[in-house]
Amino acid sequence: NNTLHVVLANAAPGPSFAEWSGGFPANSDNDADGYTALVEFAFGAVAPGAPFTPPFVSVTTSGLTNFLMLTAVIRTNSPGLNVIGQAASSLGVTNGWSTNGVEVITTTDNVPADHEQRTYRTPTTNSAGFIRLRFELAP
Repeated sequence: NNTLHVVLANAAPGPSFAEWSGGFPANSDNDADGYTALVEFAFGAVAPGAPFTPPFVSVTTSGLTNFLMLTAVIRTNSPGLNVIGQAASSLGVTNGWSTNGVEVITTTDNVPADHEQRTYRTPTTNSAGFIRLRFELAP
């Protein structure tokens, strides 16, 4: 299982989602930008509807392996927030998304305090490959 859980040592926790959202539900998109409130929170927006750095997808080759990558700046100071990279070979398969083979590369260079840049990458073959982020908020 390649789920990344962030453990903060000697750091004050940031706002909870409930504090940050002011009562907006996690799945709401009150600013109609295509991102739910939970996603905006995870990507580090300072308030619902505030600007944040959107993720981007790229492809790279290392040796003989092609990698599909999704890079995002993620908030790290909120207990209970988990952002999980998942990959699939087809969009039409029920339960086809998995963390198997998804590697997470992190850096804190050039990102705000209490955030990190995460690149989720998975090897691809000549067939189609897909990558996504799943957001979880533990109570």
